[in-house]
Amino acid sequence: MAATPLRDVKPPSDVQHIQQDSQAMANSAPSPSSAISQRSAWSSVCIVAACTSSMMMNGAYGMAVAIFLPAAGKDLDIPQNNLQWIVSAYAISSACFLVLFGRLADLYGRKRVWLAGYLFLAVFGLGAGFSQDGITLDVLRGIQGIGGAAVIPAALGILAKAFPPSRARSAAFATFAAGAPLGGVVGFVLGGVLTQETKCVFPSVRFLPR
Repeated sequence: MAATPLRDVKPPSDVQHIQQDSQAMANSAPSPSSAISQRSAWSSVCIVAACTSSMMMNGAYGMAVAIFLPAAGKDLDIPQNNLQWIVSAYAISSACFLVLFGRLADLYGRKRVWLAGYLFLAVFGLGAGFSQDGITLDVLRGIQGIGGAAVIPAALGILAKAFPPSRARSAAFATFAAGAPLGGVVGFVLGGVLTQETKCVFPSVRFLPR
């Protein structure tokens, strides 16, 4: 009995259906360029700008606070060795909760977590401005850092979903990364202007003994 040549063996019908379905899905899947082209250029710019503002706000909050530390120490009678906590409280809480809020953004929606993070930044930033003692300022700055931990991973997720792998995605992430040093510059200038305009003049502060 002669063996049947391998080239004459046909795959089962279910295998053929799977192959046809896979081919149809591959043909119907939109390419990265077509997915981006379906969205207007203005919408893409707004998405990148909104996400980049997260990095800018995170850098600005750190730099602006560092500028008015001497003035805050004078107005609130904070010892010099405790001034660094005003900056460190935000940085520690922001770094500790990054992974947690990244996971929450995946589970409950990146946009929701991003908006909630901005709300935290605004509310507790306003509360820190009305602090009457150093302990309250440190606590509010630590809670404010939770907002910074929420907006950064959520913004990254929004960019990754909005821009499939392409040159546009590379440009979006490069702009997002540039928000950190740009926010530092904005915070430096803004902190100096606000300190000067609120009559908190640095030469009047004396930490060292004469």
